[in-house]
Amino acid sequence: MRGRLPDPLPKFTEKTLGDRQALAQQLKKISEVGYALDLGEHVEDVRSVAVPVRDYTRSLVGSLAIAGPAYRLSHERIDKEVVPLMLQAAASCRAGSV
Repeated sequence: MRGRLPDPLPKFTEKTLGDRQALAQQLKKISEVGYALDLGEHVEDVRSVAVPVRDYTRSLVGSLAIAGPAYRLSHERIDKEVVPLMLQAAASCRAGSV
């Protein structure tokens, strides 16, 4: 990652991670929980959720993402509705039922 990213990282909003160590920690957490969130780090007042789509060998073959205005995607709605639906949709893709 060191050779591919500028130091410091470019900031798009006040919420954008500015250093590689923070980014590495966030990538580790994303790997552990199985989905990624953007809570205004790229565009202020826009939130997004992304999940990986894997094949039967667990190889990454794609991703699913959703984005919307922060007023419609509250933290609670993301946690209780959006993330479970996104993970279910990714699993359906894997099963070949989409």
